[in-house]
Amino acid sequence: VIREAKKFKSKNPSFVIKIKQMHQTGSPANLPVCFFRMYFENRKQWHATLIYYPNRKNALISNWRLFLEENNLKAGDVCIFELINRQGPDLKVHIRRSHD
Repeated sequence: VIREAKKFKSKNPSFVIKIKQMHQTGSPANLPVCFFRMYFENRKQWHATLIYYPNRKNALISNWRLFLEENNLKAGDVCIFELINRQGPDLKVHIRRSHD
């Protein structure tokens, strides 16, 4: 599934998160800090979906467990987050299911 996700091509910036077992138990998903810094660091408002800890050099997605449940995501699935509107900012999620 991850190979398939890496083939994803877009004119928009994007990043990939592979769902792990720990995500299903409530651990939040980290997103690449370089992605956050490049597109969101200077933005003062975000709808409580991204959290950035500059001292820890860590950025994560809040309400991750709810996102997993609502999309029936399992370990091995892959999510591609594509930045489709920098002014919004809006992320579109493409889900690739594992073929267990």
